[in-house]
Amino acid sequence: MTNQWSRTLKKIENIFNPLSTQKSDSIILDTSYGNILEKKQLDLFQTIQNQIPAELIHTYQYIYNGIAIRTAGYNIQHLLRYSAIQSIYPTKDDNFPTRDIANASIHAFDAWELKDKAQSSLTGKGSRVGIIDSGIDYNHVDFTLTGVGPDSRVKQDMTFVDNTNDCKDSGFGGKMPPHGTHVAGITSGKNPNNDEKVGVAPESDLYVYKVFSREGGGANPANIIKAAEQSVKDKCDVINLSLGHPTDGGSMRPAIHITMLF
Repeated sequence: MTNQWSRTLKKIENIFNPLSTQKSDSIILDTSYGNILEKKQLDLFQTIQNQIPAELIHTYQYIYNGIAIRTAGYNIQHLLRYSAIQSIYPTKDDNFPTRDIANASIHAFDAWELKDKAQSSLTGKGSRVGIIDSGIDYNHVDFTLTGVGPDSRVKQDMTFVDNTNDCKDSGFGGKMPPHGTHVAGITSGKNPNNDEKVGVAPESDLYVYKVFSREGGGANPANIIKAAEQSVKDKCDVINLSLGHPTDGGSMRPAIHITMLF
């Protein structure tokens, strides 16, 4: 929480004064004003604690004018009544924060809680996921059983670039991370050695269509459309195309729209 008092901005300027006319190797803190702020913060917390259950975690005077408390979320409505409180921000322990954000943004937590009519977990078993991208590292442990074939997680692969039949994701010749592998991990990854490395449909079958060359650059729309068509022939239930395009899609639009309707 941040607290607003008169003269705050002016005093903050006085607290940090490294650009003085005299050379100094350290920042000079106005501890007297810091003590005044702390007293105001503690008084405010005492007032809060008299109204709602709350625990004081920290007070801040020198880089941030505020306090950290622990209280139930439904008490926020009471905190907003205090004129000294300018704004409120939630905090939590950071544990792989980008992973948490990513999981929340694609609703992975919701997907993992889905049940069928028999209340069994829905894991994507029997579903076919088509990945139209830069290929896949089919030997990656997250796709155990590795390889390509009817007994592997990657059931079928097809490449439309590089004059090869190998859909191995080389990360654009090592110039960039292997994007297709990354996408396939989000949809279907399942690491047998790490329960935290799991996709939203960890038992789904992968069908991979490589349209980005190992040399880098973009993908030809003709190849993208052909890959989408092939995914329909392969009876994929879901198709992922993580494509960026500077226009409205041009010739790709009708083919992709039709494909996604199947």
